[in-house]
Amino acid sequence: MISQWFRRREASSKHADETPATLMRQGNARLAEGRPDEAAEAYARVCGIDPTNAAAFLNLGFAYKQAGRLAEAGESLTRAAALDAGLADPWLLLGQIAEMRGDLPGAVELVQTAIERKPDFLPGLREMCRMCLAAGDPARAARAADQGLALDADAEELLFYRGALFQSEGRHEQAVACYLRAHALSADFPGLHLNLGLALRALGRHEQALASFERVAQLDPGMAEAHYQRALTLWDLRRLEPAEQALRQTLAIEAARVDACNQLGSLLLELGRHEEAARLFARARDAGGEAYGYELNMGNLLQAQRRLDEAEQAFRRAAALRADAALPRMNLGIVLQELGRPDEAQQAFRQALHLQPGDPTARFNLGLLLLRLGRMREAWPLHEARYEPGLLRAVTAPPPWPWPRWTGQSLQGRSIVVVPEQGSGDDIQFARFAPELKARGAARVTLSCKPALVELMRSLQGVDAVVEHGQGMAAHDYWVFGMSLPALFDTTLDTIPAPIPYLKADPQRVRRWAQRLADAPRRVGLVWKGSSLHANDAMRSLPGLESLDALWEIAGIGFVSLQKGQGEDQALRAQALGRLVHLGSEIEHFADTAAIVEQLDLVICVDTAVAHLAGALGKPCWVLLPAHRTDWRWLTGRADTPWYPRTMRLFRQRQAGDWQPTVAEVARELAAWASTQALA
Repeated sequence: MISQWFRRREASSKHADETPATLMRQGNARLAEGRPDEAAEAYARVCGIDPTNAAAFLNLGFAYKQAGRLAEAGESLTRAAALDAGLADPWLLLGQIAEMRGDLPGAVELVQTAIERKPDFLPGLREMCRMCLAAGDPARAARAADQGLALDADAEELLFYRGALFQSEGRHEQAVACYLRAHALSADFPGLHLNLGLALRALGRHEQALASFERVAQLDPGMAEAHYQRALTLWDLRRLEPAEQALRQTLAIEAARVDACNQLGSLLLELGRHEEAARLFARARDAGGEAYGYELNMGNLLQAQRRLDEAEQAFRRAAALRADAALPRMNLGIVLQELGRPDEAQQAFRQALHLQPGDPTARFNLGLLLLRLGRMREAWPLHEARYEPGLLRAVTAPPPWPWPRWTGQSLQGRSIVVVPEQGSGDDIQFARFAPELKARGAARVTLSCKPALVELMRSLQGVDAVVEHGQGMAAHDYWVFGMSLPALFDTTLDTIPAPIPYLKADPQRVRRWAQRLADAPRRVGLVWKGSSLHANDAMRSLPGLESLDALWEIAGIGFVSLQKGQGEDQALRAQALGRLVHLGSEIEHFADTAAIVEQLDLVICVDTAVAHLAGALGKPCWVLLPAHRTDWRWLTGRADTPWYPRTMRLFRQRQAGDWQPTVAEVARELAAWASTQALA
């Protein structure tokens, strides 16, 4: 009797502890501990005690969902929704369950029901945005994001999703702003930094993009995409060896990744490692890459090996495999151009543009071809593609200034700054257009230029100020790229401004350098190599100073080396042999070069900035031009140039890679010139 009494007392006590409130607390604790099945038991007992308790059925449904018991979860959540029509959470959870079952459209509609129950339901708006992004419904996703951010401007996930939506629309500045705001609020996950890096890279802000991709790699070292994007950005920055290592890291994580194989092959191709590149292209094909991609890459490889006929056929095969692809037709156009078939090249570029209207790479390539043919009026608008987002290989990027780009508006009483781009030679060549801005009524014209050009450019008439680019810039009404001015001024071959000279050497510097010049009846300056960073430097530069050996025997000439960077060691050896005076190592900037050139009778050089400097100073200059990818500004087949009339002669290579006949021609002409000068 006593034992039965104790058992009844114990049972009564146990049930007394199982009040709905106690059981709900137990269930919550089990959920927090990651024990959803035990949580579900507690919530189920509440539902048994009080079948009208909507909160209990809601919690039970959530616990079942966490435990993967989706059918039971659905039943409990449906009961919760029926018990309290104002609840939004059951519909949100039902939507998530539908998504887990693969019914994304149904999931979206269930979450929409949650939002209808409670329009300010931030979790529902967040899920709606995410699901609509996944479902490919950006308009609906954007509405949900905007509605949620109106409720809470600091909702990190919604800021991330809104950034992704901006990014999908090509509105990269707005995307960056959203990502940075989310990060400032403590969001720090790989997807955020990956998207931020992609947006920054699209804006040409490569250093910042690189930092974002490096952060992704820190957060998730095994994410192949982080290393891949880091590699592409390093490549944009021309840091080729680190880019190669990053691509190899990508392949160490995902050995069969086709895009990484192809990119590494293309990078090795640029580095001149052709056999390795071919192996990578074959590896990409064997890993499942398309025959189209293989033909395209092999066309690039054959083109780099100067096997142009074979490259043409590879690009034609690629084009046949993909009737809708613009890229093989663009590449075919470049090869046809190099084969001396400009009409066919133009047709290929126009086909690419037909397939991809407005494509900046196709427009840029067609523009360069038309410029080379002297068809400037058609070409200049196309040449503006050089700074547009989406260009296959970035050429230049707009400055980060808040004032607008000048596109031809009235300049009366306005201020404008001319922005440099590409090489120093380009800045010198196009500086001639800056004074025209003053003539068109600009109250103030500022020329922004590279540090090495600042002092030289101060001799340009018609500008009010010359400043170092990248330093603090006072506000102006407009900015404009120097290379955009010919288009804005409707420049043709007949109207190129040529008030030669338009730059001058500083008299003080002239006197200082006079003491160092060769004591000879005639002085000739030499430059045989350009910058090694130039994409076509291997073809435009001479193999070495020995290529000019034929010049040393010409009497009455004192040679002066203006060579800087690569080639200086050759100049020093030649100076030791008494063949020339080497001054290049002592030149600090272009004002020094100008002071030396001013005291020469002639400059002989390859296609570098010194050619443009001599031309701008009005100094006779002979330029040796490569047969491979001759720069557009030298036109086609001409021995003179309207950019520097009367003072510049062009000596064109007949066969790519063979400078001997061209140098022999220069030597003959130089001997004749020296004889004429002696008689004079």
